[in-house]
This record gives sequence, C-alpha cells and structure tokens, in this order.
Amino acid sequence: MAVYRALRAVVRGISRVVMALLAAAITIGVLAGIPWALLHYAGNPIPHSIPTMDAVKHTLTSPMTPQLFLKALSVIGWYLWLILAASFLVELVYAARQVNAPHIPT
Repeated sequence: MAVYRALRAVVRGISRVVMALLAAAITIGVLAGIPWALLHYAGNPIPHSIPTMDAVKHTLTSPMTPQLFLKALSVIGWYLWLILAASFLVELVYAARQVNAPHIPT
C-alpha cells in the first residue's frame, strides 16, 4: 500500500510538471506567435515616415482599398495583442506576489 501511494505521488508530480511545461509552451506560442503572424501576413502597420496632412486627407477621403483594409485589420490585431500581453503581465505580477489580480468590471 505504501508503494502504491509513493508511486501515485510521483505520477502526480510528473503530471504537474508536464502540465506546467505545456501551459508555458502554449503561453509563449500565443504571445510570440500572434506578433509573428501579424508581421508575416499583414506586414508592419507603422509607416516608414510620418505622413503629410495631404496624404492623410487623401487616404481618409478616397475609397477603401483592400490594402488599406488589411492595414486597418493589422492595427486592430496589434491593439488586441497588446491588451492580451498587458493582461498576461498583470496576471504574472499578481501570481508572483501570490495575491488575486483585480477584476475589471464589465
């Protein structure tokens, strides 16, 4: 009976380590994979130079092109990723302190 308990404790410990490593891999995959996909498929949404007011006015008053639509989706994707990364960082800090993170009212 004692051997069974010891074996069960070892299996439980290995299971916890495997689950922790899996959770870390998924977290790193999401936090690194989303920016990679955004850069790879949608490109960098930040312009190489500051646009002039005429260029901004032309872009906002001309019909929407597929390229502009993809850039807008890219900016929205970056914004959502920033929210995800910030919330992960908040949770990480509070977990390190071993206290509950504050809840955001909905």
